[in-house]
Amino acid sequence: MTGRVLVVGGTGPTGPDVVRLLLDRGADVTVLHRGLHEPDARHEPEGLPDVPHMHADPHFADHLRAALGDRSFDTVVATYGRMRVLAEVFAGRCERFVAVGGNPVHAGHLNRHATFPTGMRLLAGEDSPRARPGAGDRDRFATRVREAEEAVLAAGARGAFAATYLRYPMVYGRRSMLGF
Repeated sequence: MTGRVLVVGGTGPTGPDVVRLLLDRGADVTVLHRGLHEPDARHEPEGLPDVPHMHADPHFADHLRAALGDRSFDTVVATYGRMRVLAEVFAGRCERFVAVGGNPVHAGHLNRHATFPTGMRLLAGEDSPRARPGAGDRDRFATRVREAEEAVLAAGARGAFAATYLRYPMVYGRRSMLGF
């Protein structure tokens, strides 16, 4: 992947590694994040590559539009934020939109009682049951993840950009929110 690439969430758990790989492949990378996790030697002992940063809250369309101005990118790699909002804002501003989500889209991932037999199917496939509205907060979150994925792919189907949606099963490593 080369050209102008914007990494949304580029300072989070996986962002610095994504940035490094893009730079190694010759991309012109910019990072967009809220500004709450500025990299420093304490958190990034090997150093985060020196790339331009844009500060905006990727949860809100108005914040994003204000920060972007009239800029566009060849590729947007979205590793954080509300994917539905990001897909809306970047429609027509990029050729490729790569969204990174997770497995909560599958029924039983967050609420094992949402499926029978109990829990998410191991090695879930694209045709596995998806999360749907239920009574608990976990079901609501999983349903929102599913809706975000559907919004990105629908924008791609409308021709807003070439859409790719990746699901991390779990994030491991020194920047994992789980502390692995």
